[in-house]
Amino acid sequence: MQQNKLIRANPKRFARNHFLFWLLLYVSWSWAQCPSVTDTTQTFCDLQSPTIASLVATDNGAGVAWFATATSTTPLSPSTGLINGAQYFVDNAAGNCGNRVAVTITIFGAPIGPNFQGFCVQNLSQATVANLVAIGNNIRWYNVPVGGTLLNPATVLNPNTLYYGSQTNPNTGCETSRLVVFVTVGLVPVPSGAPTQFFCTNPSNPPTVANLVASGNNNWYNTISSAEPLQLNTPLVNGATYFATTVDPPCESVGRLAVTVVIQP
Repeated sequence: MQQNKLIRANPKRFARNHFLFWLLLYVSWSWAQCPSVTDTTQTFCDLQSPTIASLVATDNGAGVAWFATATSTTPLSPSTGLINGAQYFVDNAAGNCGNRVAVTITIFGAPIGPNFQGFCVQNLSQATVANLVAIGNNIRWYNVPVGGTLLNPATVLNPNTLYYGSQTNPNTGCETSRLVVFVTVGLVPVPSGAPTQFFCTNPSNPPTVANLVASGNNNWYNTISSAEPLQLNTPLVNGATYFATTVDPPCESVGRLAVTVVIQP
């Protein structure tokens, strides 16, 4: 009875309030139908070839559509490839939710590192997988481009061999494509040889640095710390000590063999 009296007293006001009530109810229902997003930063690996269909949102009843901008009217095809660093905007299938939630994409690719890596060692066992260099998350090394068995960091590297490094998505654990590294190993142990070497005096053909004997391919120096190697035609000095390194360009041994020269009549 009271409601009927109000309607008769002010029918226009009642109609307006009635309309607003149903409008608010409809808007509330529409918002409830909009998709929701738990993770606004979604990550993938390049080997997954992620597309719009890979994006994650919860369908609350009115469908899910993804858009390139907050205001675009044409939804993106589910087969459209995702772009690293891009943002995508979610809406319902009708595209009328209003404020769209933005999702930022990160796609992890192969780690970064030199494609040619060389190591100078005194013993081949010193060059291991642990010495390989790449920048990324949880780097994994293999000796094949696809598949294969994860190499132990202590695995000794084979000279003139290709190795392949991937990284891991820290959020999902997926593994990326692989960085290709060609490995060279320079074996440069401290040379060995007689610590005292004897030569004969020969005025017409005096002994030179070229006559000194040590294992391997050598550079000879005046002192244990000299930076400039001696020329091979440098005459030897009786009683002097010369220092040899092993050379495998661009590698050179750190340690040096000392050889004292005795020139006899």
